Amino acid sequence: MQAEGSSSSEIEDPFNKYDNLFKTYGNAYGIPWKWLKAICLIESNLGRAPSVARGLSDPSNVSGSTSSDGKSWGLMQLTLPTARQFESATTEVGLNNPETSIRLAAKYLQWVVRNYYPLSNQEGVIRSYNGGPGWKKGSAKSLSMTSDYYAKFIKYLNEVDAKNP
Repeated sequence: MQAEGSSSSEIEDPFNKYDNLFKTYGNAYGIPWKWLKAICLIESNLGRAPSVARGLSDPSNVSGSTSSDGKSWGLMQLTLPTARQFESATTEVGLNNPETSIRLAAKYLQWVVRNYYPLSNQEGVIRSYNGGPGWKKGSAKSLSMTSDYYAKFIKYLNEVDAKNP
């Protein structure tokens, strides 16, 4: 049901809600914006995961907006140590801000591309987002985890491509 006085064109599509931020920071840091969106789908279902939704509605609710493992926050589920590599004053509250989360994720991916894998090595870049740049040196469990993550990434990237040709 539409609110009185609103048209269907004014209702925000949750799937495309953050596209301007993905495009802005993807372009700024040389990362395909659709990669950022696919990662966000994995990490927080575009902000619809319960803890992330709490953080979006009340950024100061740090304990209620943490990930299930208590280590990450925000749309892109960055940890504080990772985020602070790029902006040392980053806080949990800051990571609950969509723009900050997306910007820092794009900076991290740019860093991975500059230091570990060229952009043409999509799998290496994406598995590094999940498992860190040393994911190849991990245990069998971590190698399997990043492999599963990459498979999810491909699934969501295909969905993004289908909905955003």
